[in-house]
Amino acid sequence: MNKEDSKECLDAIRTRRSIRKFKDTPLEKEKIDEILSLAQMAPSAGNLQSRDFIVVRDRKINTN
Repeated sequence: MNKEDSKECLDAIRTRRSIRKFKDTPLEKEKIDEILSLAQMAPSAGNLQSRDFIVVRDRKINTN
């Protein structure tokens, strides 16, 4: 990682925030795919790499 990438990463960590209210706009499939791809690269405990992701795009589905 070069200095510029490192600074960008640290800035993202420093300026992160929690979102409590979301827009009613659906997220594009390309963005969802990118997020899932990055999540698969995240380290896992003991390098087990066992992860399951469920993407629900239908608002009518109750996740409770």
